[in-house]
Amino acid sequence: MGTNEAFGGSGSADWESVRQEWADLGSAGSDDKSDGNTGEDANASNAVGESTYDRLVAALAQALIGEDKDARQPSVPSVPLTAVLSSRRAGGGGGGTGGGADGESGRSGSSGGRRITAQAARGGSAIGAATAYRDRDAEALAGYGLTLQELDALSPRMRCARILEVAIGQAGHPDEQAMRDASVAQVKALVTGTSEAGAISPLVSIRDFIGELTVRLGLIELRDQYLAKEMTAAESRSREKGLRQWVKAKIARLDLGKYGQVSTTQFHQVARQMSADMLRLLRGDA
Repeated sequence: MGTNEAFGGSGSADWESVRQEWADLGSAGSDDKSDGNTGEDANASNAVGESTYDRLVAALAQALIGEDKDARQPSVPSVPLTAVLSSRRAGGGGGGTGGGADGESGRSGSSGGRRITAQAARGGSAIGAATAYRDRDAEALAGYGLTLQELDALSPRMRCARILEVAIGQAGHPDEQAMRDASVAQVKALVTGTSEAGAISPLVSIRDFIGELTVRLGLIELRDQYLAKEMTAAESRSREKGLRQWVKAKIARLDLGKYGQVSTTQFHQVARQMSADMLRLLRGDA
C-alpha cells in the first residue's frame, strides 16, 4: 500500500494521541473480545478493554475532525455532485489538484491534509449510483453518466467495477485506496440483484461505509508509523478487530431518521454530513 508518510503523513499532536492510545491498549486491547456493547455485563467483564478502546476511538475521531474544516461545522457545506464526480480525475488526490471543488478528492493541499467529508462524498456517490441501478432509476443513473443498458450488459463483478470507476476512479494514495476499499462491500451488496439486496437501506450502507472508512484511515497511520515496528502481526490483527467492532457498535447509535428522504443523486451530500455527525458521536459529543 505504501506509507502514508511518503505522501505527507501526519505527525500532529492529535495523531500522536491516537498512537499513544493504541499503545495503551496493551494486553487488554489485544485480548479484548468486546463488540462495543455498553451493557452492564460487558462493563463488568471487560471494563479495561472498553475504556481503552473508547479513548482510542475518541482520539481517532478528533484527529480526523482536526484535519477537515468541514467536519468541524454542524452543517457541512453543500457541494454539487458534478464536483464530486470530477474529483475522480484528480488521479488519487496527491494535492487536491485537477478536478473537484475545494479539494473534493479528499486531500487538501500539498501537505497531504486529509478531508474525510470529501472522501465520504465520493463513497456516497458510489452508493448512490449502485442504489439507482438497484431501483432501476434511469434518470438518477444518468446523473452519474451511466445507463441501465450499459450496466445490465456487464457481469455483477464488472458492474461493481464500472460504478466504482465512474464514482471514485483509481486510487493514487493510501487514503484513496482506503476509501475505495471501504465502499466496495456496500456497492457489491446493492448491485448483486439478490432478494437480500432489495432490503438494504441506503442510509445504513452509507453509515457502514463511513464507519469502515474511519477505521481504515486510522489504520494507515498506525500501520505505517507505529504498529509495524512495535508488535507482532497477530497482535495487530487482534487490535484491528477490536477497533472495528467498537466503531461498528458505536455508530449503530447514529439516528439515521434525521437525514430524511433524499434522492440517490444527493447521497454524496448525505455522506458528507453523516461523516461529520459520526465523528462527533465517536468523539463522545453525543
